[in-house]
Amino acid sequence: MYETKKGSFGQALAHHDNLEKVAGWKTALTKAGNLSGWHFSHGGHESEFIDKIVEEISQQVLKFTYLNGDKYLVGIESRLKHMEELLCVGESDVRMIGIWGIGGLGKTTIAKSVYNKFSHKFEGSCFLENVRDRSLKYGGLKKLQKFLLSKTLGLRDLEVNSLDEGSIMIKERLSHRRVFLVLDDVNDLDQLKSLVGKSNWFGSGSRIIITTRDKHMLHDVNHIYQVEKLSHSEALELFNFNAFKGKGQMGDYVELIDKVICYAEGLPLVVEVMGSYLRGRSTYTWKDALESCKRDPKFQQVLKLSYDALEPSMKEVFLHIACFFKGKNKNYVMDILEGCDLRPKHSIEVLIEKALISITEANGVWMHDVLEEMGKEIVCQESSEPGERSRLWLYKDVYHVFVHNTGTSKVKGIMVLKGVPDQQIPLNKKSFFKLSGLQILIICGDVFYGDHVDYLPNDLRLLNWKGCPLQYFPSDFYPRKLAALKMVFSEISSPWTVLKGGFLCQMPRLCTSPLGKRLQNMYNLKSVDLGNCNGATTFSYFSRLPNLEELKIRDSKKVKKFEIVEEMKSLKRLDLSRTAIRELASSTIRCLINLEQLTLSCCHRLKHVPCSIFELQHLRHLDLSYCTKLVTFPTKSEFSTGSTCLQDKHCAPLNVNLDGCEHLVEIAEIPRESYGLNVRHCYRLQKISKLSNILEGKESKLMDLLNCYEPSGNLACDVAKVKNYLPDNSRSTGPLFLWFLGQQQCRQSVCHFLFDGPIYKFGIPEWFTWRRDFDMEGLQGCEFRIDFPGNFKWEDKGLAFCAQTVDLDHPSSAMRTVAMYINGVHITQTPWLAPAWSAWGYLSFDTIIERLSERGSPPPSVCLVKIELKTTQLSNKITDEGPPMLSCGVHVVMPEDEGRFVNDCQRIPPFSIRELKIDAEETDSYYDAEEIDSYYDAEDRLTV
Repeated sequence: MYETKKGSFGQALAHHDNLEKVAGWKTALTKAGNLSGWHFSHGGHESEFIDKIVEEISQQVLKFTYLNGDKYLVGIESRLKHMEELLCVGESDVRMIGIWGIGGLGKTTIAKSVYNKFSHKFEGSCFLENVRDRSLKYGGLKKLQKFLLSKTLGLRDLEVNSLDEGSIMIKERLSHRRVFLVLDDVNDLDQLKSLVGKSNWFGSGSRIIITTRDKHMLHDVNHIYQVEKLSHSEALELFNFNAFKGKGQMGDYVELIDKVICYAEGLPLVVEVMGSYLRGRSTYTWKDALESCKRDPKFQQVLKLSYDALEPSMKEVFLHIACFFKGKNKNYVMDILEGCDLRPKHSIEVLIEKALISITEANGVWMHDVLEEMGKEIVCQESSEPGERSRLWLYKDVYHVFVHNTGTSKVKGIMVLKGVPDQQIPLNKKSFFKLSGLQILIICGDVFYGDHVDYLPNDLRLLNWKGCPLQYFPSDFYPRKLAALKMVFSEISSPWTVLKGGFLCQMPRLCTSPLGKRLQNMYNLKSVDLGNCNGATTFSYFSRLPNLEELKIRDSKKVKKFEIVEEMKSLKRLDLSRTAIRELASSTIRCLINLEQLTLSCCHRLKHVPCSIFELQHLRHLDLSYCTKLVTFPTKSEFSTGSTCLQDKHCAPLNVNLDGCEHLVEIAEIPRESYGLNVRHCYRLQKISKLSNILEGKESKLMDLLNCYEPSGNLACDVAKVKNYLPDNSRSTGPLFLWFLGQQQCRQSVCHFLFDGPIYKFGIPEWFTWRRDFDMEGLQGCEFRIDFPGNFKWEDKGLAFCAQTVDLDHPSSAMRTVAMYINGVHITQTPWLAPAWSAWGYLSFDTIIERLSERGSPPPSVCLVKIELKTTQLSNKITDEGPPMLSCGVHVVMPEDEGRFVNDCQRIPPFSIRELKIDAEETDSYYDAEEIDSYYDAEDRLTV
């Protein structure tokens, strides 16, 4: 309606004297002219034009549809707030937001709530529901294009003749219009291409929301909101509404309700369906109904949609994980699935994108319990006869198949994790004859009895048999595609006798057999794990396996010697834990040229480690924990003249674990760069050469001195004297840590620093930017806020933190760690701690920003920092049964030439563990899985 360069406006502006004002007016009028609206043509009637505007505005007001809000919503406020922060309604950019999560998690509900709250603020809006199904119908996408245009423009008589025409119309009609669009349940990129194309299709300030189960659909969006599961209290509220109409009359149902809530694991769909299903039933009926409810098609049919859309090989991967591999290490699972010719890398990526599985920070493959049950139900539906199904995991089904000999070649996998007392399964010569298609066999415990079989399937890819009762393997057993072998032999069977007749006959001893040469053709075999291997003398023939990456000979008290005479170029991990070996020969060490991890934990007779171990260029982890007779540690001086070339080699930084080496007295100069050194509980340790270099970050980034009184105490005292931080007799960690933070090398990434509590009892140092001492019992952490100025430079700066606990008597069957969260994202976690400890840590801002960006969060102009004490039982259950926190604090580390950071911290009240919302999948561990192997098996433990 405005013209700035011609007509009356143009003439007036041309003759105005104040050119600066004219320029401003022209800019303002140009912006006004570019606003979407109605154009009045010369010669028209203004009254008719105004009537038309009123009519169209009235239609827009009337056409706004408030989407169905009858559903009882729980926790929607926090989710709306999160979406509101991502949308930034009112800003001028065009923004696309993805809502991603598994089916039944509430994506559509959240999208509808957001639409109801914000769509009226836009010039046009449209909610395209169920895009997946509607686009499958004939002409479905064209109809969706027409609907989108009709809703946003308020026009009824639009025609769309082709997808290309529809895309052009959307771009032309909406490019100057501020619109709010929701595309619900998208599963194909063509849907996005036809409906929302690119951001320049829409006017400034437009917002587009896309909900999907497939993260791959969201590559081009600005932000992704991964929908959170319901918390326990939210799930309880929703269940109460559906099961008891919100009356809260739970009475005798409390224990059963907890089981339902735990099973649902925060899925709103499951909570709603189970609540409705169990409403009005007696407690007796609840107990019976709870199991059948797990397979209720009312919600499994919804969850199954994602499964049905998978390719056949991906379905196989999903079912294998559901039945056998939930919680297992990703690399281990990948090796097995690769051996099964299932293209696991691509399949795993797709399953993650479709939210059917996830990978934990500990690299475990995780799946929601409901999806696990759905996968198992799919297998059960294959046949009423267990022997006709592809997978068996229930003891009663396995018992039936073996006792009644009903197995078939359709069975691909069998897993029994626990036997039934007085109901062992008998083995005979023909037990496995009909199971020729068996690829996965996982047996744990006292399941079978019988000392021989005449046949084992040669198609096996995973053989994991703990408590194997066989006296020997069949002579024609040659599983050339085997990817992993794990055997723990029973007390009554000799491993070498068992292996004598089969494909492994050449491994345990030097004997002649035509099968020995066959080992060279077993290209898939990457992992061998043998337990209780008493009686072995040499392991030379393992070197014949061309691609063996992992070798474990554990829990074998009679294995006194380990010798390899040929190079094993592929071997990366060697574990000889809990054996009776006294030494490792240098000749054996030099055969392991690509070894990355060597574990000799709990080798109580080991007295000496050869210096040649430092010649292994790729070695990253050396675990000598609880080698109680180890007195000395190899040094540079032990190298022969021919070994001085170590300096010329590029060696990986080495992480050394000497925890519990109680007779160790001295650690002289470590011959190569050290990434971490753990000497906790080395009570007799008097000296660590160049400890100051380690603490400066020059030779190590991680240091654990817990219960090493002399080295840590003396060093703290020396630093206090030199730096004049505290009186000469001080043994506080404060000056030591301050000196440590002053070293340039420490401010590069992440460092953890642990001390025993009773000695260092001075609390958080006064020079910390923020500190808090508690006088209340039971507190497990605290939160605070730091505001950084807009021009704050993150380089060469970071956050240091400290936490201390009181000395209480708590069970040793628990792991205690201190975790730090920034803006809700898990950033770091200290190693396993004991009561009455002092934990210190440092993270560079570069590391913090990187970890925030991995979760889609920007650099932290505002840091909401939470320091949290976690106590985890060895059952992986996080509890509140831990020593309360005595004090904690955070310090902003700045270079000396920039001065001290101005304290803008705001305290937030401390909390107890009962007030926290803890996600076990967020935890990570300082130690490698192998370092806590005395408690968990790397492949068998439940990864959280």
